[in-house]
Amino acid sequence: MGHRDGVVRFWDAAEGEPLGRFAEIPDDAVLWGMCSITDAQGRLLLATSDSSGHIRLWNAPEGTPAGPAIEADQQPVDAVCSWTGPHSAPRLISSTRKGHLKVWNPDTGSCLATYQTGKEVSDLAAFRLADGREVVAVLNETSESLLLWDPATASQIGPAATGRFERPVCPVTSVDGRALLAVRGKEGLHLFDTRTMTPVRPPLNLPFDGWNMAAVGDNVAVVGESGMVLLSPPA
Repeated sequence: MGHRDGVVRFWDAAEGEPLGRFAEIPDDAVLWGMCSITDAQGRLLLATSDSSGHIRLWNAPEGTPAGPAIEADQQPVDAVCSWTGPHSAPRLISSTRKGHLKVWNPDTGSCLATYQTGKEVSDLAAFRLADGREVVAVLNETSESLLLWDPATASQIGPAATGRFERPVCPVTSVDGRALLAVRGKEGLHLFDTRTMTPVRPPLNLPFDGWNMAAVGDNVAVVGESGMVLLSPPA
């Protein structure tokens, strides 16, 4: 769980208790994105992106740096997600408000590819489709769109969902195994079927304004100013 002030705390989801020590981003940088990644050595790490333009890797749950910071951009890196590249190689994908998408080797800190979407990118989330492809959900708050992008081919997949969405976007699996995307909006929490990018139900009203979301098993945890709620996706 992260805070905009640059502090990340690790928690035991089953027990609701903190683990290890917190990770603190230096130089008063604002935390923007984070994801988990398993590196080439099999270590479970946390990747964060921040307002200073850096991507940082942390040992979980110790909260200690796992290597030098990656100088990803001259502007804030708004989102970062993990993705499995060719030959099962672990990769990171970062985004900026100016529409830059970059693919990184987390072990060397080298940039492997850069793409220009031409649109503001607000958030990223990687997940697998039913056919086994690992794709990335790309959220654009300004153009009010949510689309699927295949990093292997650098192309959009199918139509985009449109609406007044807000970060974050969270992949979740339905009871019958469908890949869904949960995203906040002015009308509540939206759930989309990734096969068609159509809603699976009307927006769900939450008891508070959600700040962040994460998949916990087959459920999605929504964190807000006044609490946290665990939701089960529809069958």
